[in-house]
Amino acid sequence: MENLLLPYMNILACDIFDPKYAKTLLQRKLKDRADKVIASIIGYKLPDDQSVKMKVCRKRFDYINECISILDEKLSDLSKSCHEFIEFDSTIPGVTEQFASYIIAEVGTDMTIFKSLKHLCS
Repeated sequence: MENLLLPYMNILACDIFDPKYAKTLLQRKLKDRADKVIASIIGYKLPDDQSVKMKVCRKRFDYINECISILDEKLSDLSKSCHEFIEFDSTIPGVTEQFASYIIAEVGTDMTIFKSLKHLCS
């Protein structure tokens, strides 16, 4: 799983600021004003207490992502027996195999336990 916040957290908690790298993170209209953005960052010193907090948050963020990876791997192993159901569910537009495995994990494969489609959806 790709972490979209990771580059931003690196800038906030890093010891050395890399302007070239920071420019690559800018999007849309900010790219036109990259020099002004960099100038506003250079010279700003994140207070030590804030830097420590950001580093603690980063460690927690990394730990949570590690746990998610472990759970995704375990879910993948457990879902192998339901491969045909996952393959079928992933034919629905917008439903990936991973999302289909989440659906199967939550709902199961035995639809006879639901009285109607409304019961399944509720």
